[in-house]
Amino acid sequence: TDFSVVQNRTYAKERRFSASLQYGPQMNDANETGNTLGVTGNYFFNERWGVELSYLEANMKVSDSIRDLSTFGGGVQPDHARFKKFKGIGATWVPIYAKMSFLNSKIIYFDFAVTPNIGFIDYEQTKLNGGGANKSGFAYGVDLTQYYFFSNNFAFRADFKNKWYKRSEEHTSELQSRLQI
Repeated sequence: TDFSVVQNRTYAKERRFSASLQYGPQMNDANETGNTLGVTGNYFFNERWGVELSYLEANMKVSDSIRDLSTFGGGVQPDHARFKKFKGIGATWVPIYAKMSFLNSKIIYFDFAVTPNIGFIDYEQTKLNGGGANKSGFAYGVDLTQYYFFSNNFAFRADFKNKWYKRSEEHTSELQSRLQI
């Protein structure tokens, strides 16, 4: 049997805007540590497809291992990029809508979304012996988002954001991952 709707949605997104303030740690970077603050806006054309605008800004510092290397290695640190800002647009696809029971007393509604995106990234190109230059470039990524709905106008959102970009001087790629809540 072929069907498209298992059950009507309790919290509909179709033809609605949403805005999210986001904050979370940067992950998957051995050279830098810190947190990212962001704002994301979505508009959903229907329950499965939408568009997203996002702005992220990071507060990064050298990781403990790089600080120790610099202290004991005479100020030397690896040549790497320090993420600063990202501005981008993406297409949001929601393949999963589900319900789950919480201790047999409350039903929790949630969506899982995948958002491929493109944009511009600002970063600091650090140098081998300290210092650096501010750079910017094209970036692309894929974000994975989980929405937990509490009412028709409020949902908790957890994002795992992945951004790839090419550093301008060395032509090497950097992978930046962030978990934002």
